[in-house]
Amino acid sequence: MAIKREIDFCFPSTKESHFRVQIEMGLGDQRRGSVGVGSMDECMASTFMRTGSVSVSDMSDSVTSTNTSLSVNSKLSRIVPRRRCLVLTLRSEQKVPDGQKQHIKNQFAKLSYNVEIRSGEKNDSYILEFDDEEKALKANAQSKKFGYQLAKYRPRRPSANNPVVFKVLSPVTVRVGKGLKGKIIKMLEKDDIIPVNKVKGRRARVILDGGRVGWVSLHSDKGYQLLERCEHAHEIYC
Repeated sequence: MAIKREIDFCFPSTKESHFRVQIEMGLGDQRRGSVGVGSMDECMASTFMRTGSVSVSDMSDSVTSTNTSLSVNSKLSRIVPRRRCLVLTLRSEQKVPDGQKQHIKNQFAKLSYNVEIRSGEKNDSYILEFDDEEKALKANAQSKKFGYQLAKYRPRRPSANNPVVFKVLSPVTVRVGKGLKGKIIKMLEKDDIIPVNKVKGRRARVILDGGRVGWVSLHSDKGYQLLERCEHAHEIYC
């Protein structure tokens, strides 16, 4: 399924013909009572977002990275509240030659903290995922006592390499380009979940089905909020 999404993104003009191809293996699986490729696509689509059919000729923007559509789906596969996460930056004397993540995990286990370790944005930095927010706050308060440099997790701004998930609070139009007079290509409904890979003023570039993009307003001209950033830290550092 991941390969199919990547092919659809790289060769959008052939996407419609892909949908017309009958996948014999999927049909055979369905006859045996298992979930076929088509039904799995429908399940994932309904879980991720409701999207419409958009012609490639309608779009003036495109996602610059060929890995974007795959990376977005992998990030969405597992998310945790960012309040449970802290950033650990190691000093030179705290580094070990091999197995750094496991070493950190063992050190925090000695301090009665169970943590999952992710690689951080910078060298020698790691994202620590605690069991709950209370333990994360406690560990942060005791960081000097532990001898570790800990800080609250601050998510980066949305970018092509760091799409961020937003929730739609009120129906909003998706247009071609940043301008408010661009052609309408889609409507997002309340409670839709949509990845954003760029913010410019009150306009945000959203990633639609197949990796295509469009622009929406984060809030109205009167200040009414239309989209909100989901309070999650994505597992993007593995």
